Amino acid sequence: MESSGNESFDHNFAKIIEVFTELGYPQKLIEQWTLPQRDARTIANIIKEHQPHNILEVGTFVGLTTLLMALISPRETHIHTIDPNFPLLIEMDSMRSRMYESNTDIKTQELALQAADLLGVKNKITFHAGGFSTDNSFSSYNTSPSRRIKITGPDVCKSYGPFDFIFIDGLHYEEDVFSDVNLASKYLSPHGFIALHDVLGPWGSNVRRAIYHFLEKNNNYIFSHNKLSNVHDTIGLLRKFDNKPDQIYITGDPEIKNTGLIQEKIFSNLSAILLTMLSPSNIVQIGGDIRFLETMINLGVPGECAYVSLSPEECHSSILIKQLNIQRKNEFERKYDLCLIIEIMDLIPAEFIDNIIQASIDASDTILFASSPPGESGLYQQNNKPISYWMEKYFRKGYIFYDIIRTKMEPINFSDVLIADYKHLSSYLMNTYIVKKIDKSGLESYNKKAVKDIIFEKERRIEDLSMQNIYQKCIYEQNRKKMQEIIDSYNSYISENKILYEEIERINIFNKKVIYNTVKRIKEIIQKRLGLLSS
Repeated sequence: MESSGNESFDHNFAKIIEVFTELGYPQKLIEQWTLPQRDARTIANIIKEHQPHNILEVGTFVGLTTLLMALISPRETHIHTIDPNFPLLIEMDSMRSRMYESNTDIKTQELALQAADLLGVKNKITFHAGGFSTDNSFSSYNTSPSRRIKITGPDVCKSYGPFDFIFIDGLHYEEDVFSDVNLASKYLSPHGFIALHDVLGPWGSNVRRAIYHFLEKNNNYIFSHNKLSNVHDTIGLLRKFDNKPDQIYITGDPEIKNTGLIQEKIFSNLSAILLTMLSPSNIVQIGGDIRFLETMINLGVPGECAYVSLSPEECHSSILIKQLNIQRKNEFERKYDLCLIIEIMDLIPAEFIDNIIQASIDASDTILFASSPPGESGLYQQNNKPISYWMEKYFRKGYIFYDIIRTKMEPINFSDVLIADYKHLSSYLMNTYIVKKIDKSGLESYNKKAVKDIIFEKERRIEDLSMQNIYQKCIYEQNRKKMQEIIDSYNSYISENKILYEEIERINIFNKKVIYNTVKRIKEIIQKRLGLLSS
């Protein structure tokens, strides 16, 4: 029954469900804790596009994704899949899932093997029982702490790696995801992909925090997932950065720029906030949209302001003082009260980041810094990093991040301007901070590392909560639209039935008149006949 790879996803997915049904496990049972069809389609598309020959899967469960990959991959492809291989009853009980009337004593990989045999793909799959990188299990977290498992992942990786494609859908707790990704990355082929399930959704916060932690330690990886507004597309991809010229500068989605935290329509709001909070007498902006600086000047900055371009094509404004050569260290002849550095950290080649950071601190002791977190489609590229990455860079040079801008942008005046006009919600320039030079005299009496750890962890958590907030707003917006469609449909139904009712009433009125006239005419005829008879 093995597929040639050309059959449609829907056909293969239905074939797998049919096999489980034949084995006595209905679709409503299997779908409780397996990959949703939408995400399964994404995995299928990745397999078909990249044609991997050696696949590693972390988290078999009953093998729905395993079987799908086996059906659609090239004939020579082999899949190694790892799972605790507990009885189905234990796994389902840990998830508080309904058992229905099925055999739940069978072990998960045994059921997967039976299905693989019926589908004709058993020879393409090797099942490994145990933990990948940790001895934790979902059951040990939720129902039985003693139910830990033997770690087999390192041996599997050493014996069968490297892998062209790795799919991680195991434990979704932060420390376990990080451990899985960290081990998997060591056995990924140079042009391979690591796909992760649930980077968005209920488990998304846990999974993304782990990935961000991984990215902090591995600068040569790029993380990507679908737009936050596509709330049901939960597959994310990690891949090694291939330093090719066409991959250094990635043009962002033009729609994204008008759906994030900083956009043209709120330049005046943000400018007014900065002028009120900081009262700068002079400002310098390094790269980015010059209209931001022009807005601040128009609002009344009293002293000299300057714009520094990063390329000859970037700006021809009268306030341009020089072009910055990002390939070398640049020095400013003077200090400004405020330096604006927005957008450009997402766009410049990664090897020149340190030069830009040095330029910004040479320019001012107070910096407005804005960047996008990694991942979202339309934004992601090599330079999209977690906020802790940028904090580390500046902390080494004696600067600390302060999250004091977003709190001024959250109230009603901001919401009315921005949120009401959202087509979608985006994490574009979500991480907007004031960066200030540390007063070293006040820091000497403290443990510098302890202070750093506290500050960094706080901002990591703020970044995480901000992403959750955007995602929840996306869900709310989607549900609101669905509800509005239902209301509109209901109103349309009522309106249509009202018209129909009125039409029936008109017919009834007409019929009543016809009946009335008919009866009246019959009475007249009868009376006339009776009159003739009496005469």
